[in-house]
Amino acid sequence: MPHRREKNGLSANMEDYLETIYFQDLEGLPAKVKNIADSMGVSKPSVTEALSVLQDRGLVLHQKYGDIELTDKGRREADRIYRKHKMFKRLFTEVFNISDEQAEDDACKVEHLISDETVDQVQRFLDFMEDGANGSLPQQFREYLAKK
Repeated sequence: MPHRREKNGLSANMEDYLETIYFQDLEGLPAKVKNIADSMGVSKPSVTEALSVLQDRGLVLHQKYGDIELTDKGRREADRIYRKHKMFKRLFTEVFNISDEQAEDDACKVEHLISDETVDQVQRFLDFMEDGANGSLPQQFREYLAKK
């Protein structure tokens, strides 16, 4: 199934590049073409091409052979993608008891395809699960799943 474009106009692939730059920034690593290529398992020319698109959209600043910086707009967008990723990974691991590796893979796929309306409702569900019955609902559900 082809990836649908998000309202931000970025393909899932471009969102992955933006998120990778964001991750490296969070980890205190310099965002460089080689680091991104290594992290994503892609070629350096692919990274350079993606950076050109992201720079044209005002999401990153990059000069040839220099570090890559997120603009304020790019940081906001990357943070939005990252929060969706974390939320879905949490849903998959903490509620559905899916392995970390599978949850990570699935969260990466879902984060690009899901509407903001659904994201809001999933977050409300997670909040409800955490608050409901003094926080025991996720555990109760995992126990229910274990019986099936």
